[in-house]
Amino acid sequence: MNEATQLSWKTGVLFDQMRRIGGLEFPFEVERVGEARGSRSRLRCSVDEDGRLGLRRWRSHDLEMLSTCYLLDERAESAFSTRWPRGAEVELRAFGEGDPFAVVRLRGRPVEIRDLEGKLLHPDTVSRVNFDGHVLTVSPESFWQSHHDAPALLSERVLAAWRARPAPRVVDLYSGVGLFAHVLSRAGASEVVTLESSKSAVRDARENLGGRRGVRVLERRVEPRTLFPVLRGDDFVVLDPPRTGLSSGVVEEIAASDPARVVYVSCDGATFARDLKAFRGEGYDLTSLEAFDLFPLTEHVELVAVLDRAESRRESGGRPKS
Repeated sequence: MNEATQLSWKTGVLFDQMRRIGGLEFPFEVERVGEARGSRSRLRCSVDEDGRLGLRRWRSHDLEMLSTCYLLDERAESAFSTRWPRGAEVELRAFGEGDPFAVVRLRGRPVEIRDLEGKLLHPDTVSRVNFDGHVLTVSPESFWQSHHDAPALLSERVLAAWRARPAPRVVDLYSGVGLFAHVLSRAGASEVVTLESSKSAVRDARENLGGRRGVRVLERRVEPRTLFPVLRGDDFVVLDPPRTGLSSGVVEEIAASDPARVVYVSCDGATFARDLKAFRGEGYDLTSLEAFDLFPLTEHVELVAVLDRAESRRESGGRPKS
């Protein structure tokens, strides 16, 4: 399947999910993002009985062994010649300054950091990413986008949505190491509150955002009881949840606070469509939707949606009119 056919197929799949699950037809096309070759900065592999790296076949426990990977940053290619601990999960990381390394997870053992030859590295090893003239720390157990172009592209789209309707107060949900909070606080948001459940990512965010006036980094799961004391009216809310999307009650709690604008970043079309339907039911209109091919040669895409309070919600002072 060539690139044009892939993009057309992905657009069709997403359009069907939006219509069938989300109950909405909205025009968009999946956009190409750079060259596919070498675009991945992270790759999660499994290890066979001989210590070789491979990927799980679709809907199977069988491994497809690798001697190279077309999508992976070439700096990490030497990992395929190394013998790794049998039965481990090995995540190759090739982003930021310094040499690539591997995060090795084996059941019942602490996470290990190894170089690409398999030698143990210091457990405090981290990635340092020079982003927009500022160095961000990303620990081995913290999330970072898997496409080299994703952090800049997604940050630019979130920032554009904020600039089009600026709000002094921003709430950043599933905030990771603080990428969006970093961009929005530098752009002029006077108060930024982040919520993230990963201890590693919260620790990184506190280092990355330390000393910023008006920035609060909270270690909390995103759920109704944690949102209630954080959200206020007219906030700008940005959320970037995992593939499972938003947990029960989160959409309703966000909507109850009456934010002026919500930006939803998603890597799963089905759960996004489900959550979009819930937001629309709470009186929010889909203003724009962009889809980016940040996962070439897979079925996945990245979505950036902007949702604004519907006119009926503004007139009723909150909940949509029935």
